[in-house]
Amino acid sequence: MCAGADRRPSNGPAELTSLAYLDCNGFELNQGSHALLRFAQDSRFLAVASTGWVRFRDTPSLVSRWRSAILDSVRVIAGSFRSRTLEAPPGLATRPTSDRLRETLFNVIAPRISGANFLDLYAGSGAVGIEALSRGAASVTFVERAPAALAVLRKNLATLRILTGFAIHSGSVSGFLRKQHSQFDLIFLDPPYDAAAEYASTLNLLGGPQRSLLAPGASVIAEHRRKEHLEESYGQLQRSRLLEQGDAALSFFATTGDI
Repeated sequence: MCAGADRRPSNGPAELTSLAYLDCNGFELNQGSHALLRFAQDSRFLAVASTGWVRFRDTPSLVSRWRSAILDSVRVIAGSFRSRTLEAPPGLATRPTSDRLRETLFNVIAPRISGANFLDLYAGSGAVGIEALSRGAASVTFVERAPAALAVLRKNLATLRILTGFAIHSGSVSGFLRKQHSQFDLIFLDPPYDAAAEYASTLNLLGGPQRSLLAPGASVIAEHRRKEHLEESYGQLQRSRLLEQGDAALSFFATTGDI
């Protein structure tokens, strides 16, 4: 349920109300602390984002303008780049991890982030990996294959003037993992909604043939839909924790000897 949905004006334009309902649920804006949705009594749609109040009139371009102003930007939550705004790739193929869910993730891994080697798979805008760098990770490796997402990722790093401590690999996650030899302390994966099969293929690689990529005591964290079924184990990887938040969830995996 969208924040403020119970307060939507009964006399508001049908187009405005239905579009707002659809997009809020579809993009899970109610899960992000950077966007609080409200329906004002004057039948105009108001949204509060990290940049302040944004007002939209009931026009045919409502959805594209809304996404451009709110969904295409997220913010760094804490650390050296705190509150800095990041762009997100256009379109629906890539979804940024909401601020609230990202905050939950980093609250859990906070004791381990400083000095960690962090792997951000299906990196999209790079928001998760950049958050890791902001909080003191020694290095972050971004893996992304979509050209539009790669362009936004590089732009975000350049905007923040991050010049060192990261590597970008353009290509498939499976291809990267099969050729990689470095070890990682924290591995995060968030495949696109239309690529659910990637969860099993990636987790099976990390729990099987490529488990040598996991440093001692490493954690693998998968973001997924709450209704998306993930197995309790993939090879040597065993789920140790499941956190659910709205329509999203975080599954934490570790090798059986580390649980």
